[in-house]
Amino acid sequence: MLKILVQTVFSLFLISSMLVSKEIPLVKNIDIYVPYKEFSVIEFPFKIKGYAFTPFVYKAKVKDKKKDLAPTYTSPSLEKMPSSASEKLKRSVKSKLAAKKPSTPIDVAKGNNFFRLYPKKIGKTELLVWGYKEYPVMIKLHVTKDATKYDKQIKFLDYSIKESKAEKFESSGHDRVVIKITKALFLNKLPQGYKNLSLHKEYISNNLHVKLTKTITGKKYKGEEYVLTNNSPDTITLVAEMFEREGIYGVTFINNILVPESSTRVFIVRGR
Repeated sequence: MLKILVQTVFSLFLISSMLVSKEIPLVKNIDIYVPYKEFSVIEFPFKIKGYAFTPFVYKAKVKDKKKDLAPTYTSPSLEKMPSSASEKLKRSVKSKLAAKKPSTPIDVAKGNNFFRLYPKKIGKTELLVWGYKEYPVMIKLHVTKDATKYDKQIKFLDYSIKESKAEKFESSGHDRVVIKITKALFLNKLPQGYKNLSLHKEYISNNLHVKLTKTITGKKYKGEEYVLTNNSPDTITLVAEMFEREGIYGVTFINNILVPESSTRVFIVRGR
């Protein structure tokens, strides 16, 4: 049977985190950074009805002074050639130009509600997307090599769509809501109006390896599921005193006795 500890807290030492996809609210204008010569995906919470790119602005390159000293080459004058040779050269130039395909700075593949991008140049452009009922979305798209800036997977979320359903789910009284969210986590179900966020983190605290595996959010509440693993040679007993942070309303252990190398699921409900 689940044991719920209301008004307890969960405090651990963060050692690493990984965001599977960057989830951001849907707004009219936003700057997004994507990687150079790598695939990236931009996903929308609506069907794309139309889109347009502005001309690509290439990043200015530093001029090479050595190039200024290089000898210049002048192509032969067509006027000084015999007419037959002149026509032959013209046809050769035209055929080469026709065979050469124009290079695009970004390869774009569009799905029903997403774009897959593969930039081949450093620079920026603007992407205008139609399909959202409230307004068109303008994205200022920056192509960069800086890994600290770019994201490979961007997901837009429309927080207004499910807010009324979440409010209804959370209207049954505080303690009841905490129990319902805990039950939803335990059964791997998503409450009405809630969103499932792709956020994963890992912690270590007193020989406990803790991994955040699920996060669901509503209007006022947030539920989290962790997996705790005992990495010590001794048995560990999980107690309420281990959790000391404001804003947490409920903590539930599937099993509060952990023998060495054993694991358990832990559910936490907190204020959003």
